[in-house]
Parts: sequence; C-alpha cells; structure tokens
Amino acid sequence: NIDAGIAFPASVSAQGDANTLDDYEEGTFTVSFTTGSGSITIDTNIDTFSYTKIGRTVHIQGSAKAGSVSSPSGDMSLRTLPFAVGALTENSEAGSMAIFGEQMDSTVPQGIAVLIHPGENWMTIRENGTTGYGNDLADHFEDGSHLYISGTYLVA
Repeated sequence: NIDAGIAFPASVSAQGDANTLDDYEEGTFTVSFTTGSGSITIDTNIDTFSYTKIGRTVHIQGSAKAGSVSSPSGDMSLRTLPFAVGALTENSEAGSMAIFGEQMDSTVPQGIAVLIHPGENWMTIRENGTTGYGNDLADHFEDGSHLYISGTYLVA
C-alpha cells in the first residue's frame, strides 16, 4: 500500500550498513535551565519541546518561558536534550540552532548563540558578542523572558 509509509520496528534494530535507515522516533521532552548562580524557574505551562530522530539526526523545537527568576547570573544551559550529542571527529556532530529571545532586559547584545557539548545531553546558551561568545546571558533574564529554539544535532 503506497499510503502506508515506511514501517520501523518498535525497538531499534541497528544495522551494520551505514546506508540503512533503521531508526525513526518522535516525542516530547521537558526542559530546564541552569545558571552560573541564582536560578531561572521555567513556567510548567511552557516547558515542553518536541523532537524527531531520523537515524542519527535529531531535530528539536519548542519554547521555554521563565516563570520566575532569582538573581540569575553567568552561563546558562538548557537541559535535558532527548539524546546525548555524539562525540565525533573534529566537532562534526555540531549542529545549528536558531534561537529567538523576547522579554529580556534591554541590555541583551547582538544575539544569542548555542554551544552543543559532545557526549552530553545539554547545551550552553550564550550572548553572541562582537569579540566571541559572552557567558552571561542569564544576567538578562527576567520573569516572563521567553526563548524559542529550533535546531539539529547528531548522536553517536
């Protein structure tokens, strides 16, 4: 039946052939933020992301809104990705993330950047300054600050 699509087994049956697509999965996951100091508590009504995993490629998307903040400062991380990022040769696991932030304080610089950590299931979100990546995005979060995130990465 041409309308039936491609059927995958309920559990992954990894094939040795790199040209065999042997894994497809869709789902949701709940995120949280960690900061260098202080805290950002995510509104539980806006903390769920979706993912699609096709082979070794994982695409995520969603939004997270700060319900409350308590003097957040320093590095900021989004936890917990649905699959650990692959640790491949020459950072070839690195993907791209598009992030849009709103309702932050007025001093947020030119943009926001993401650092995906090989072998981990989290990513660092930083200011994108003129001389490299800043590390104090958490300083700009207020009650109601909101991030929209969409991106792709590879697993091992």
